[in-house]
Amino acid sequence: GPDWYVAVAASGGSASNEGSINSPMLNLTDAVTASHTGDTIYIAAGTYTFTSASEGNITFDGSKTLVIKGAGAATTTIDANLKHRHFYFNANSNGTLLDTTFKIMDMTLKNGRPQTNDHGGSIYMYGYHTSGQPYQGHSPLFQNVLFQSNQPKFSTNDYSKSGGAVYAYRSNPSFRDVIFKYNTATREGGAIYLQDLDTNKTVTFERTTFTSNHVQPEDNQTSSYYGGAVYLNHTGKVVFKNSVFDSNTVNINGQCCDNHGGAIYTTNNYDTLVVRNTKFRYNKVYKPSGNNGGEAEGGAIYISTGRDQIKVSNSIFIGNEAVSSTRTDNSGGN
Repeated sequence: GPDWYVAVAASGGSASNEGSINSPMLNLTDAVTASHTGDTIYIAAGTYTFTSASEGNITFDGSKTLVIKGAGAATTTIDANLKHRHFYFNANSNGTLLDTTFKIMDMTLKNGRPQTNDHGGSIYMYGYHTSGQPYQGHSPLFQNVLFQSNQPKFSTNDYSKSGGAVYAYRSNPSFRDVIFKYNTATREGGAIYLQDLDTNKTVTFERTTFTSNHVQPEDNQTSSYYGGAVYLNHTGKVVFKNSVFDSNTVNINGQCCDNHGGAIYTTNNYDTLVVRNTKFRYNKVYKPSGNNGGEAEGGAIYISTGRDQIKVSNSIFIGNEAVSSTRTDNSGGN
């Protein structure tokens, strides 16, 4: 330290190396373990593919403020290979809360999926609550990151999983120059799920693009389906600025009455939801071919139980749709 280096094997990375620029480590997990608060971990260009679950779910408890920096989203890729998610943030009342000086930046995070049935394909964040106090959790910054093809893990008797790329409960992450692409969930938040945030803090999405993220229920699911890209519940101020929502969907599959928000679903906002200089294009709630039908509401944005203002300014809405369709009920009875 204070700088640590990780490289693929072809560029000299080895599990036995010390982590210097001339002797880079092979695995990010080793660099995180060796690092101290205030350090920077540099991940060289290349694709790092997980071969086991132990390489993923890299855990941050607040004891270290780090900058984890790739060579660029186009050149440094951490491919979780469906072995596990990438990162896990866990806060507790005895620890330190991370702020935006903790950064994950300049990389692609793809093919994340938890090892066992759980939310949050790439990132899982969990905070805490002390009676009489706001919800508390970590607030890291993700900058110049591409989240691609991440998904929660579910089973035939445990479908209800949310947050295709990011699941943040009692946590306040921020995003700058980030792309969410091809992430899926079976219940809520095809790209990102945010619930029970500290309502005194602001979550910001700046120059963030959401493309082709989906809530895709499995057959015979009977839950409600919300937020093709983004699900927000019990939030403080949330800001989307200079952002794009393109072709995100809630895919109807037999749920009669709750298919809402092709791009954004928001409920119980305790401060203003701000959408500024943002484009919504071809987001929809609809029944794909082969699925069962149901009702549809809010092709771009669905707002429920708002407790403060919704401010949309200088934004464009093109071709967003909520298309209900015939539902076949095979549940029997008279």
